[in-house]
Amino acid sequence: MKERKQTILIWIVALLPLAMAATAWARLPEQVPIRWGFNGEVDEYGSRWMLLFFAAINPAVVLLMQVLPKIDPRKDNYPKFRASYHVFQLTFTLFMDGVLLAMLAETLRPGTVHIGVVIQMLAAILMIVIGNMMPKFRQTYFCGFKTPWTLSSERVWTKTHRLGGRMYFGAGIVVLLGAFLPAKLSFAVLFLAVLTAAIVPTVMSYVWFRQEQSGSH
Repeated sequence: MKERKQTILIWIVALLPLAMAATAWARLPEQVPIRWGFNGEVDEYGSRWMLLFFAAINPAVVLLMQVLPKIDPRKDNYPKFRASYHVFQLTFTLFMDGVLLAMLAETLRPGTVHIGVVIQMLAAILMIVIGNMMPKFRQTYFCGFKTPWTLSSERVWTKTHRLGGRMYFGAGIVVLLGAFLPAKLSFAVLFLAVLTAAIVPTVMSYVWFRQEQSGSH
């Protein structure tokens, strides 16, 4: 019953962007901003139907995240971290809600928010949550660092995701603080933090796997 309630909550949150777009539809201009530059100025406009497209991404991704565990060759591992997986789904849907809400605010009342700062802060929070959840992930083909080495060794998987969790948490803090730097520098911080958090655990998964194969630790 608890799992059912969590799933219902995730779907309610996932459908909120569509509800927000539908509620604001009559007030939306025919052309709405869909891309912003480093300085927060609008770079590109598109049809207001694009907002509905963006809003539909959320439930589509949630549907995907709920179907994939059913077809994963290691689907039996999902119950071992079900609570963490639900938190990840909910956090992602809230992230997408925040992005669309910022877009709507800038469409209806330009200058209300600095969309670059808002999205970077939301991304930072998402990374922090992922960092907290990652050490709890178990071997699957659709969740976590899916390298040939983590999928070949449960020990390597565990070590990689412990490291990955710390890296993502730290990167999230860096990105959160960097959100208030000048725009181009802020983007550089975001890019380097995400790249580092992704590459270091991937490389270490290979190193640990080779050590395991050679019998050294």
